[in-house]
Amino acid sequence: MLLSEDLPWDKEKKYIMNNLIVYYEVTLYDPTIKLEKNYYYPLRNEDQVSKILRNKKIYLNGIPVLVIVSRFTKFYSHFLKNKQIVKR
Repeated sequence: MLLSEDLPWDKEKKYIMNNLIVYYEVTLYDPTIKLEKNYYYPLRNEDQVSKILRNKKIYLNGIPVLVIVSRFTKFYSHFLKNKQIVKR
């Protein structure tokens, strides 16, 4: 429903539902090396967002981190190279 309407600025139709992938970020703290690591999980069609939002590790300063990316942008390839994506 979020992107059911055409976006006036999206002339190339890169941001239509079939072209998008939504990732949610999970932050884990490793006490051994005292470092936080961020992992990105693709949201699947069968996932229930309400269930995912119960995981306290997806919140940054009280806000859940969701990244919406079009597969047909330069940012998408940059995102895949520079983030730890977890295959599901």
